[in-house]
Amino acid sequence: MEERLVWLDKIIDHFQKQSLDTPVIEKEHIEAAILESSKNEVDEEDDIIRVISAFEVPQFEYSLERKKFLPCKYKTPELYGKSSSKGLLTQLKEGRYYLEDPSGFIQVDLSNTNYQDGLYTECCFVLAEGWYQDRVLHVQNMGLPPREISDISRVYFGSENTFGGPSKISLRSNERLKALELHKEDAMLVFLSDVWLDVPKVQDKLSQLFLGYSTCPPAAFVLMGNFQSAHKGFQHWTCLKDGFKTLGELVAQWPSIAQNSKFIIIPGPTDSQAANILPRPELPETIVSGLKSSVKDVILATNPCRIQYCTQEIVLVREDLVTKLCRNSVHFPDMKEIGTHFAKTLICQAHLVPLCLNVCPVYWEFDSALRLYPCPDLIVVGDQQKEFSVKYNQCHIINPGPFCKAEKKRFSTPLILWIHYKVIRRIPQLQQNFAPAIGYLAPHSWQNLDISTFPVSPSAPLDLVKLSSYHISFI
Repeated sequence: MEERLVWLDKIIDHFQKQSLDTPVIEKEHIEAAILESSKNEVDEEDDIIRVISAFEVPQFEYSLERKKFLPCKYKTPELYGKSSSKGLLTQLKEGRYYLEDPSGFIQVDLSNTNYQDGLYTECCFVLAEGWYQDRVLHVQNMGLPPREISDISRVYFGSENTFGGPSKISLRSNERLKALELHKEDAMLVFLSDVWLDVPKVQDKLSQLFLGYSTCPPAAFVLMGNFQSAHKGFQHWTCLKDGFKTLGELVAQWPSIAQNSKFIIIPGPTDSQAANILPRPELPETIVSGLKSSVKDVILATNPCRIQYCTQEIVLVREDLVTKLCRNSVHFPDMKEIGTHFAKTLICQAHLVPLCLNVCPVYWEFDSALRLYPCPDLIVVGDQQKEFSVKYNQCHIINPGPFCKAEKKRFSTPLILWIHYKVIRRIPQLQQNFAPAIGYLAPHSWQNLDISTFPVSPSAPLDLVKLSSYHISFI
């Protein structure tokens, strides 16, 4: 009798978290509830890090009747697309800018405009203030749409899983994953961009990197392309395959890393033979066969892709977005704060690529994979510009910077720590491992790191977990 009540509670709890189209519960609904409730606990190692393909991100639409977002059941044909969007900054004629909304468009004069923080490009949404004269809106002030905190956004989605993955219910409040996250409080994620596997010095620095992590293997190494210093023409695939074989041989020298760390491979703009359109497919398995033969767990990801780390949501993309946004901006801001401007633009536009399709083409059917609504916990953008780490709207936006900086003959790698108390205590151990190779530390110095400045204690609740980035450069 007691077991029967437990099962009834599980089934009722399942229905309360679903968005059913009808008030009548049918047979298939009950079967799905029993199947979901009867699932055994998933292996921890499979659950702690889950990579989500850009082609599998769910799509949602807003229901006026129910006042919430619901999963899209039918895809809108491309011929039904709208010709204008609300508050869209466009250039319908060369040298003349316009604002579009559902009612039409209006020409704007931006000659004396005061711009708020952000990067303003064509096809981005803006808020404009000014006066109207002679059929022209003379803009005095221009800003980006207001940001929205993730917790507020999720109210309109209910318990639906908006991030992607096999679970139908959002994992943000999953108690088992929260406990697992606390149990894995010393886990680390390492992000590398532009790892040129055909450059001998890069191979040497990768060997030093693996040596430093050999005593405390990270949960995952995320390697983003390009994986070749230049395109090799018809020999490109052969050189790429040889590069991953060399990488596998390097990792095999450190069994602790080869057996305990995941390697997530994200292709760069020149790595794939596919069209230069986002999202890009993952690399073929034959290309990375040399790495897979030496490493226990290799995951081939799309570009962009998503990572569910316990309850944390991470979005990754390898594209020169900072460069493209700056190049196409109608107003160029202060370069010293370019990271802040870039972060605010992405969060306020709620999109990874707020650019025209001719600047950065996107498959329209998979545009939902580039949306940042609700706002994730971490956004990693692999760009060739200088590394930065910014926190905005309770989201961390980082650019690891290129692993190989040819113009300065300096090699850099970012170390990303999901900081709990134990991780902070382990920093001296990592510092000792990297001591022979470290030549430069930024933006924080391990030697001068004051543990007391972090508001984290051994019994800190989950919402006090901090994320910090440490950029390590090798001479």
